[in-house]
Amino acid sequence: MVSLSAHAPLAPATRLDRKEIERQVARVAKTPLLCNQLDMVPDSILILNERHQIVFANSAALSLLGVFKRKDLYGLRPGEALHCVHANESEHGCGTTLLCRACGAVKSVLTAFQGTRSVEECHVNITGRYLPHDFRVTTSPYFFTDEHFVMLVLNDISNEKRKEVLERIFFHDINNTLQILLSTVEIMPRHATNKENGLAQIITTGIKMLVNEVKSQESLLLAEDGDLALDLVELRSKEILQEVVSLNRHYNCARKKKIKIDDQAIDAVFVSDKNQFSRVIGNMLKNALEASTIKNTVTIGCKKPSDEQILFCVHNEQHMDQSVKDQVFTRSFSTKGTGRGVGTYSIKLLGERYLGGAVSFVSTPNAGTTFSIELPVAGPSEVNSSFL
Repeated sequence: MVSLSAHAPLAPATRLDRKEIERQVARVAKTPLLCNQLDMVPDSILILNERHQIVFANSAALSLLGVFKRKDLYGLRPGEALHCVHANESEHGCGTTLLCRACGAVKSVLTAFQGTRSVEECHVNITGRYLPHDFRVTTSPYFFTDEHFVMLVLNDISNEKRKEVLERIFFHDINNTLQILLSTVEIMPRHATNKENGLAQIITTGIKMLVNEVKSQESLLLAEDGDLALDLVELRSKEILQEVVSLNRHYNCARKKKIKIDDQAIDAVFVSDKNQFSRVIGNMLKNALEASTIKNTVTIGCKKPSDEQILFCVHNEQHMDQSVKDQVFTRSFSTKGTGRGVGTYSIKLLGERYLGGAVSFVSTPNAGTTFSIELPVAGPSEVNSSFL
């Protein structure tokens, strides 16, 4: 990565003249296999010379930039082709203004010309348009015999960024609203009648369940983006199992079914993130309850295979077909219909990538189904970035 100080060089102030640009364009065009292959790629690709000028644009780039003829782009710089509002603020054009020092595209191109592949994000305000655009810019060095070029790939991630902002605002606002409701119900006066207090308890439980569901969805989105931060604390296994059971027994899937904490469950201290661990065990429990029939018992337990590991298990009496077992951790796979299928996926994602555990299951007709997570007693050493 290139770190641009206040005095760092940006794009070159000078440019190649039209005749030299045409020579480079013709040279690239003499490799039709390369050009044809790039035209087949759905991503927008530009080839830039050492003065950051365009000498090739594939078909996807023409579509993105709203251009019908490649020759209309030759000699321009990326910001000029994108109609960036800052491209003409300097007499030397794109990449040479003070604001360009913060531009991800400029940084990425400079890094590539130093011989290193680079990925940056670029925020562009386009002339004449109200909405800004966000691009992911990937650059790689490209040598054509004795000349040095850079291949630049543009991905429009504007919708992705807007969705991300809206999601964060939504989760922030709805969490604040729920906390206000929860605080209000919890401070109802003690002189209220038994009936009023009973209703307040039902409302309190319902709000807590809704808070838990909202936070679960927020955690899943952050986890998939690699932005989930852990809060590691000491936990007691029996205590957290009791909390998870207490909350989940109020879900519809638990009606007329029994949840039991194994008599052999140990009470041990271990280090983990309480919220994320509760979600993993809670999802295991909910999946077991949904798979169970009326009057079935779901058993949740804990034991220590060694001094360094602690194992949590959730068992139900039903078993899974092989076709289900083969896809059980696949995102969006569900036996319960469309719009489902993130429960077991999130168990694997949170349990392994973030909590440093090993998630597994065993399912047979005779023994039923048991989901397990084995965790390090001392807590995760690092996030497993290779999970996804």
